[in-house]
Amino acid sequence: MRLILLKFLGNTFGNNTKILNGCHILGGKLKTSKNVFINRNCYFDLTGCVYFEDNVSVGHGVTFITASHILGPSENRSNHVVKGLISSKDITVKKGAWIAANATIQPGVTIGEGAVVMTGAVVTKDVAPNTLVAGVPAKLIKTLDGAA
Repeated sequence: MRLILLKFLGNTFGNNTKILNGCHILGGKLKTSKNVFINRNCYFDLTGCVYFEDNVSVGHGVTFITASHILGPSENRSNHVVKGLISSKDITVKKGAWIAANATIQPGVTIGEGAVVMTGAVVTKDVAPNTLVAGVPAKLIKTLDGAA
């Protein structure tokens, strides 16, 4: 029933997409391919699109942020109260990637094919394919074997 309501808002889901309870999906710009698993209590700010390719796994409590306030003057840096100036950038998660629990993915980021984002990482820039990143901000920990 939940997926039906989310589709009504404009989201699209490939075969065997599973979204567990407690996720906050704010808008209609979530798109998945097949075999996508999204664990509980994830947050999707869908000002921009979030795309998941095949076989992506998302741990619980992961946050996907596609919006940012345009920096304002010193009296109101977030600038949203005065002018509502917001920019958005899409997030893409490529085939086979795994994003572990409580990570945060920032606007405009692409997570490469077969990459792993470790628990609690804050991803501020693209993650190369078949790499493992961790930390705040996320940094390369090691390169992973790319063979299936």
